[in-house]
Amino acid sequence: MPEDPKAPDTPSNPGSPDGEKRIQAKIILPSQEEVGEGLARLESCLPHWETTPGLLIIKPELAALVRVSGHVHDAMGFRLHLRIEERLLDFAVPHPETFALRCGWNQPYMSFNDRQISAPYSFTLYFGVEGVAQARELHAMLSEVERKTGSYPIGPQVFRGCFDYHRGDYLQEMRKIFLKPDAQ
Repeated sequence: MPEDPKAPDTPSNPGSPDGEKRIQAKIILPSQEEVGEGLARLESCLPHWETTPGLLIIKPELAALVRVSGHVHDAMGFRLHLRIEERLLDFAVPHPETFALRCGWNQPYMSFNDRQISAPYSFTLYFGVEGVAQARELHAMLSEVERKTGSYPIGPQVFRGCFDYHRGDYLQEMRKIFLKPDAQ
């Protein structure tokens, strides 16, 4: 953040007129090694991502079934162009039908492989035909609960379990929680 040359110095923060602390950010550019490794992983994942449906979760407001419609990359990272095929939950400001997600090669906490892109403080994008089918089925079940009770019982994070293939029958677990035993 550029300093204001007209601002008087204060004991707690030189250059601050009211003594409030300033936050300074420093952009750390990806190293050539990070760019090379990231680009190699991206190129290995793209064929799967471009042919497989996905579930995009942006907490706390959006869960949508999406398709990758394109990508671009540069020295800073990559952008995936997504097309929403079906909105499962959209609690906040409506999201456009197509948009791009940006990922930095050295973005803190961000990771990706052919099955998911995880940027925990921003979004998670899961890929898989089976998981998308389960997400649709779970959405239908939760929509039935909403029709009966007047409110959707839970937020977008509930759909993550549809992509946890080591968990067992996730939909059966959700039926036990949300539906009456006689509805099973």
